Amino acid sequence: MNDDFEYYTLKLKTLAPVFVGSGKSISKKEYYYTPKKDIIRFFDMNKLMEYMVQLDELDGKNRIFRFEEYMLSEANEQNESKDINLYRFTKDIGLSLQEVKNMTIYRVDNNGCFDSEHSLCEIKCFMRDSQNRAYIPGSTVKGMLRTILLQYLIRKKQNYKPRSYKIDKNGKQKSMKDIVFDEANNAEKDFFNTLKNNVKDGTNDAVNSIMQGIIISDSEFIDNSKFIVCQKKSYVKNQNKANKINTASECLKAGVEVCFKIKIDKRYFKPESVNMSFEQLFKNMIDDFDKEYKNYYLSEFSHFNSYGPEFRQQFVILGGGSGFFGKNITYTMNGFNEGLRKTAAVMKNNKIDNKYVNEDDEELGISPHTLSTIKIGTNKYHMGLCSVSLEKNKI
Repeated sequence: MNDDFEYYTLKLKTLAPVFVGSGKSISKKEYYYTPKKDIIRFFDMNKLMEYMVQLDELDGKNRIFRFEEYMLSEANEQNESKDINLYRFTKDIGLSLQEVKNMTIYRVDNNGCFDSEHSLCEIKCFMRDSQNRAYIPGSTVKGMLRTILLQYLIRKKQNYKPRSYKIDKNGKQKSMKDIVFDEANNAEKDFFNTLKNNVKDGTNDAVNSIMQGIIISDSEFIDNSKFIVCQKKSYVKNQNKANKINTASECLKAGVEVCFKIKIDKRYFKPESVNMSFEQLFKNMIDDFDKEYKNYYLSEFSHFNSYGPEFRQQFVILGGGSGFFGKNITYTMNGFNEGLRKTAAVMKNNKIDNKYVNEDDEELGISPHTLSTIKIGTNKYHMGLCSVSLEKNKI
């Protein structure tokens, strides 16, 4: 038996919709929304083109020209509130239900996100393989654990001070954005890139990282019935009105369990000043993350903090669109007040539609000052919330 390796199963359960993006987006012209069944079909547009070409050759009805017009059109001339969508277009050219099914790559629930009249928008796609099977990459989970572990190690070293040169190599004052970036980069070097046996010439770059001792598998494939299309809304502190984001995402539903295999190589995974089992370390760092997230961030959104049972459970934050706090160490490293000052200074220059949106963060007492949410029916969720558990495998 090799004592250098330990094996675990990590179980992740979504407490709210979770989005892990592939980088791919589908325009509102390219998916098929069925209003009566409230489902969205992701279409094989090449099959649709081939179908129209074949029929045009038989009857000369010039469907391809109509398709080009459809793709370039924006709204119905008689009623600008009604988007021209793929559902209407395929009905207009006489596409049968069977042909619709044949051209469907996969389908997911809409669950009220869009209506049949005017609310369609671009959809960001979940991570999928070349056969369109959905999964969560192990690298996504490792990135989440990496942040939580770094926060834990910083807290444990109570006298740790963030470090950054405030003057760049040209003698100019660095921006706060560059200073914050340097502090985070140096913290990773201080706590992760510490493998003495690999250090050459005093360097502490990524080749010496303890994180190479954590290997996490991709998840098993996730059935399409577990997905839903969601549109994110941002709540501003002290305001009950949400700002709607004009894109949607293909998300895992709340209540879905996904498993990952973890291999710990103890030759590399050796966090300094940590004298406990991986199971205990995992428990401690999740405990600390949960407490800090609630105390530093959710407490500033009291109307959400006590909303649902998911907030009373212990959780981590996973995936895109879930906000700043689950993926950043600035507050942990600087303490709340100094973290607020630095973050607000970085965020101050943010613009949306050429308008500054974070100018008053420091006065509001939290930066960023929004909470990323999703509403499904009458339920509101904070995007990305998951519970996690770890079990050691018997070899």
